[in-house]
Amino acid sequence: MSYRKSGLTGARRSVFNFAILALYLVNIASPALVNGSTTPDPSLTVKLDTSSQEALVTESDNITVHFTGSLRRDGFPMERSVIGLETTVDTGWTSIISPSTIIIGDGGDYSFEVSVVVPAAAVHEKTGTLVVIAETALGNLIVTGKANATVTPKAYFGVRLETDKSSFEIAIGEQVFMILRVYNTGNAEDSFEYEIVNLRELVNDHYTITLPTQVPRVPPGEYRTVRITAASPDDEYFKGDRSIVIMFKVMSVTARDKGDDVKKTLTFTVHVKDNSLAIISPYLLMITWSAVFAYMFWRLKRKPRRKP
Repeated sequence: MSYRKSGLTGARRSVFNFAILALYLVNIASPALVNGSTTPDPSLTVKLDTSSQEALVTESDNITVHFTGSLRRDGFPMERSVIGLETTVDTGWTSIISPSTIIIGDGGDYSFEVSVVVPAAAVHEKTGTLVVIAETALGNLIVTGKANATVTPKAYFGVRLETDKSSFEIAIGEQVFMILRVYNTGNAEDSFEYEIVNLRELVNDHYTITLPTQVPRVPPGEYRTVRITAASPDDEYFKGDRSIVIMFKVMSVTARDKGDDVKKTLTFTVHVKDNSLAIISPYLLMITWSAVFAYMFWRLKRKPRRKP
């Protein structure tokens, strides 16, 4: 071959020879690049069958939520891979995955199960995020994959009533203040309405009952204080002692809006004492004894004297 005839100078001839050598080496070392394809990087794919679930917790019972999922590897040159699996929940709830180790020998999908224990009375607004992590070593390279899902405690509603004193004594025309605490025993924020069950009967007997119609929203586990005022009629309507019963009912507004009936009733007893009798009685006693003494004195004066 005559380089002079081909018109190539010494510099051009060197560049041409280097290009031919480079093309040859690339074609030998990486045929896939010559054919227009690339080799994928090693990867782990983790999938969960559901992305969210509700936990039907109660005030006293835990609930376990179950997830199923699959694991797949791609781009691994070795025949077998030992892959570790672990789980976390950001709320601190207990989670268990089974199996915790998977040996993959081909490109198929491998299944696993995850259990999340949601504690009793878990707050409805506090959603837990489950993370499933797969990890394996490929030489000096650490290959990982992950999948997420959420667990939300289902809302339930409850109310409890407490008072330090449920029995009172007042005089005719006086009023009494009854204090009670309304607890939200559900796991979701709630508001409550009040009602005097026997209000019509009390009004007909001329009693006056004053109470708030509704309390502000109460977070789960907390309470609000409610004051009820009951005033007895004056003495123009009745004489003598008597006792009345005030039946106080509390209802969950949120539960009612969802078609549920959550309520509690607390009974107060008020003894109305007619003190007018206690004031008059000493005078009646004095008049009675005075009459007795007068009568006895009169009898003594009328007693006939014996003749000598």
